[in-house]
Amino acid sequence: MQLYKLTDSEGYTKNNTHWSVGTTHSLEVKLNPQLCSRDVLHAYTSPLLAALMYPAHIDFKNTLCFTVDGEIAVTDGTKVGCFSLTVTGTFVLPELSLTQRIAFGILCTLELLSGKDKKFTQWAEKWLSNEDRSIVAATFAYVYAADHNAADAAYAAAYSASPATSASADATTANAAHAAANAAHAAASSDTAKNKIDFQKLAEKVLEY
Repeated sequence: MQLYKLTDSEGYTKNNTHWSVGTTHSLEVKLNPQLCSRDVLHAYTSPLLAALMYPAHIDFKNTLCFTVDGEIAVTDGTKVGCFSLTVTGTFVLPELSLTQRIAFGILCTLELLSGKDKKFTQWAEKWLSNEDRSIVAATFAYVYAADHNAADAAYAAAYSASPATSASADATTANAAHAAANAAHAAASSDTAKNKIDFQKLAEKVLEY
């Protein structure tokens, strides 16, 4: 099936693995392969999930975006692992606002918590509706979060609301995007949410923000 792979600006990923159109990389097939390990080659199921999640997975400031063909061996809903990937072409990474990235982290966290953290839920609903996106409210949500996912999501919102000089704006945006993606990544990694959250559906929902 068609999947989506990101590399650095020269086509490399970890372990000096180089990707280009026509290249195939394969690994030994294993039972019970683990994501975020050398068991598998990583990719995404959609360009939108790639755009939303890569700040949590890789540290590429300038990425190359490849379409790849492979069979999924393992997934957490946000990324997949395969034993073999063949590069078939390129794609354009969707451009997303910081608001959309933060909304994704919040929506994923709300799905994970299912109303268990009332303070966070109240803050999140106000943030999503644009009733209150202040740094004060986000900071309180971060400080008093009962769950580390909620803390990551609130931290991202607080970061985005903080005043930034032109010199620090890029760093502020990067840090907020990283925190938002981490919230989604943590939700995907949670045993309680395993295979229960439709991350693609939530990714499409953020386009409303």
